[in-house]
Amino acid sequence: MNAGVHGMTKSWQSLIPEHLHAAVHAGLTAAFDAGPIDSVEPVSGGASGATTLRVQAGKRPFLVRVESVRSPLRNPHQYICMRVAAEAGVAPRLHYVDDQAGVAIMEFIEPRPLHTYPGGALECVRALGRLAARLQATAAFPVLLDYRVLVRRLTERLQTRFTPGLLDPHRAALERLCASLPWDASRHVSSHNG
Repeated sequence: MNAGVHGMTKSWQSLIPEHLHAAVHAGLTAAFDAGPIDSVEPVSGGASGATTLRVQAGKRPFLVRVESVRSPLRNPHQYICMRVAAEAGVAPRLHYVDDQAGVAIMEFIEPRPLHTYPGGALECVRALGRLAARLQATAAFPVLLDYRVLVRRLTERLQTRFTPGLLDPHRAALERLCASLPWDASRHVSSHNG
């Protein structure tokens, strides 16, 4: 395609809701300084519901993440958490963030099968442990709410989608866990979904 940000509008506009076009355009312009963008492709996967695009610019891949719909379950602190994790070198480097519009542009990490990790499965697990330790050593993420309450709410929502009583054993196990595990928020550390 080899066009500037303005020249590639049709490519991404069809993938992003119209009410977010100006916010995405501002992000692309800020991140790439209206330089050439070679291609735009949708990226599938993820549980957040955000629209994600792989943007190739200057022979480098980037991920454009857009909150097309803001779920009531979304973490309002997610962009703070993204910044903390990126600064710790645990998450992709951020090039642009607009918390209000729900737009973030970051380095694109090419997916690779776990079995190809140098050193095999054991070294992969060790590396993941080191990453988790680096994240846990950062300043604690802002508290969303008591995580036990969040898991209870999610379980209640799930119950409405299954045969009545099907999840009762799981709810009982959750209550046993909540009752038996000590809960000291002052000792919590940053983590994904925690």
